[in-house]
Amino acid sequence: MNKVILFYPSFLVNKGEKTLYTDLPLSIIALASQLYNNYDIEVIDERLDHYEEEEIIEKLHDVFMVGISATTSYQILNGLQFAEKVRSYSKKIKIIWGGWHASLMPEETIKHPLVDIVVIGQGEHTITKLAKCIKNNEHLDSVPNIIYKTKDGKCITTYKMVFNSSQIPHSMKDGYKCVDIDRYIHKAWGNQRLLGYESSRGCSSSCSFCSISALYHRKWYGLAAKSIVHDIQWLKDHYHIDALHFFDNNFFVHKKRAMEIAKLFIKNNLKLRWDGTIVTNQFLKLTQQEIEMLKQSGFYRIIVGVESGDEEVLKKINKKHTNKQILELIKRCKEFGLFPSLSFMVGFPWHPEKDTQHTISLIEKIKTLYSETEILLFIFSPYLGTPLYDIAKEYGMLFPSSLGEWSKFTYDKVNTPWVTNQLQKKINRYLSFFGTKKMTNDEQQFYQSFD
Repeated sequence: MNKVILFYPSFLVNKGEKTLYTDLPLSIIALASQLYNNYDIEVIDERLDHYEEEEIIEKLHDVFMVGISATTSYQILNGLQFAEKVRSYSKKIKIIWGGWHASLMPEETIKHPLVDIVVIGQGEHTITKLAKCIKNNEHLDSVPNIIYKTKDGKCITTYKMVFNSSQIPHSMKDGYKCVDIDRYIHKAWGNQRLLGYESSRGCSSSCSFCSISALYHRKWYGLAAKSIVHDIQWLKDHYHIDALHFFDNNFFVHKKRAMEIAKLFIKNNLKLRWDGTIVTNQFLKLTQQEIEMLKQSGFYRIIVGVESGDEEVLKKINKKHTNKQILELIKRCKEFGLFPSLSFMVGFPWHPEKDTQHTISLIEKIKTLYSETEILLFIFSPYLGTPLYDIAKEYGMLFPSSLGEWSKFTYDKVNTPWVTNQLQKKINRYLSFFGTKKMTNDEQQFYQSFD
């Protein structure tokens, strides 16, 4: 037995429901890149792959380990359904859970009968040791950053190893070989073949609503510019991509690296349109020469988490910009011909009516300044591991207390008791009036989880 299945669950209850497009399951691809040379790897992306019971049973032949990556969403529900099929087929196959939810709630996750092992945090380094131990029937004590169940049902937490940049795969090419890349390429920005890529993880900011701080402990890890461009050149040569979306939590944390990537794009004549996340103050500190170089490299779209137009809320959630700076950012984007994509949240627990009105007012000013600005608006939901998660409890919000209960929870629905039906209708009317961007579930997860 030498086969590993890596399973990426659907975000949807109705799995047959169509979405605009599907982005790469980057977490699964990163794991596959580490296992590729030693095991037979099969990636099942449930957002695209719909197998009958008999087909799944056939795929489970010779499998010794199944990895499931899930965020706090209906991915948990669908992950459990797949795990149940695995368990019914064979109790010998180890079922491993990782991803955002399991990493932030490991003790709760391991208690579920369909979970054998939980990987906490980044799994690339852990997964290779874990696969080796399971395959050779060795003790799991030597594997860092996991919780596992013993034969008598005890839960054992192994030693903690600090994650660092050297543990990020320096190339994802082997992982890409495990999926059909063409299924994830789509049209955007006037381009025909856009693909997602991740060059860094984490963020050094301390925004109180953001679970990135909880998961990465305010650390940032990035690949070297040459490694990134080498990967992207390979993707362009093999899949003819003409645009790239960086799924980084904060692409411009390391400005020197970002500028080096731009220089290499120009040097290698990649001719790609690309975008990236940036904090307001980072963008305002860029010189005219730096912005012009970025544009020359194909930089087209900046993604900024504005979050609120209420400056009292900005202080409470630890955002370091002002409304005046946001308007200055918009003016600069218009001046240099950059396309701004701004995300906002309304309905914070303190004064939801007031913060909603202030945010709408700021958005209207932004659209007046630069009508091409893309607006993404969400009703605030508290994320696991954040200070606002605890504050939400104080304001009467109830949360699940087991993995089974979390499987019925989704951030797509308004769960916050302080947002009235009247306020929700007001927000929805505003959304329909301004026509904000339609998003896939993958994009919603991305935009709601960066600084």
